[in-house]
Amino acid sequence: MLSIFDVNAVVGTRSAVAPGSFTSTPQLLQAMDHYGIDRALVYHAWAREYDAMAGNYELLSEIAGYDRLYGCFVITPPHPGEFGDPAALVALMREHNIRAVRMFPAEGDGRFLIDKPSCGSLFSVLAAHRLPLLLDFGGAVPGDDPVDWQAVHWVCGQFPRMPVILMQSGNRVGRKLYPYLQRFPNLYIDLSSHFVHRGIEFICRHYGAGRRTPEPAGR
Repeated sequence: MLSIFDVNAVVGTRSAVAPGSFTSTPQLLQAMDHYGIDRALVYHAWAREYDAMAGNYELLSEIAGYDRLYGCFVITPPHPGEFGDPAALVALMREHNIRAVRMFPAEGDGRFLIDKPSCGSLFSVLAAHRLPLLLDFGGAVPGDDPVDWQAVHWVCGQFPRMPVILMQSGNRVGRKLYPYLQRFPNLYIDLSSHFVHRGIEFICRHYGAGRRTPEPAGR
């Protein structure tokens, strides 16, 4: 029987509430039951829209005791006053069984670069622990391509041990995406926003149906 693992779940109050969003964990679990989703990787809305660590700590409270839910921390580059030492971040994640991290480099006023000066030390530590990085450039609407492909090329090439999951790839990205799938075996995509016509069939035919999103790293 097919077991479905959703890597794109979120709980918490959003600044603009979208239809079908979940403010609480019980609401999320109810929706998972309805759609036949067995397990999910979850981040907190506050971590995306307000303060990353405040939202991450709120997530720990939200998903405590739910064995179907796996935590995902939202992070930014390790600048002073934010995340600091990457090793300390990973230690905190391991302490609370957090399985992956997510970045929103093009979000709001807190935008940042995915490059060596900004993220090199952080990604080195994440890669050493094979922690998946969910990279979300936002804006997955028809006709839009928000992805920074140079950033994707750099992170996948420099950190081959780190699974990179490209979120919200949108449509009209096939000719940009396929060479990257061919070259980087550590690159995966979020299918929920892959709007390319028969794009999933194309990927399965040319790159294999077994190239699924990796399960978040264990302890």
